[in-house]
Amino acid sequence: MSDPVTFRQATLADISGIDECNRAVLPENYERHIYEHILAPGMSSSHVAMNAGGDIVGYALCIAHKGSARPNGELMSIAVLPEYRRRGVGQTLVERSTTPVFERNIPVELHVRKSNKSAIRMYLKLGFGRKKKVKRYYGDNEDAFVMIREP
Repeated sequence: MSDPVTFRQATLADISGIDECNRAVLPENYERHIYEHILAPGMSSSHVAMNAGGDIVGYALCIAHKGSARPNGELMSIAVLPEYRRRGVGQTLVERSTTPVFERNIPVELHVRKSNKSAIRMYLKLGFGRKKKVKRYYGDNEDAFVMIREP
């Protein structure tokens, strides 16, 4: 039987667990002040996935930028520990984190590694479309696709 996973909105108290999950899975890491900005009340629509022991096993960081003429949302980072993948955790995190942004009639963009075929398939399934390719976007010079979903 698989370990049950629950979901909830992320808070500032989750920064350590989110950072630990991020460092276990992704080469791109953030400093604490970035997490604090993303998780600031009123800005964030971020969510975490937790196992039965209360450990964070995945997260999606989504933020709505309000300072431009047309507000836009950004799915800034998503990670799921390998042992919790292929169970719908990533999809649920994306849906829970982006839906409140869409409900405010704000589009959401994201960057995804060109080589991350499973993530690209998931985003396409969730209604995101490819907008453009950005050459050498990542620190290791891999290209990224910018994907967008309109509300």
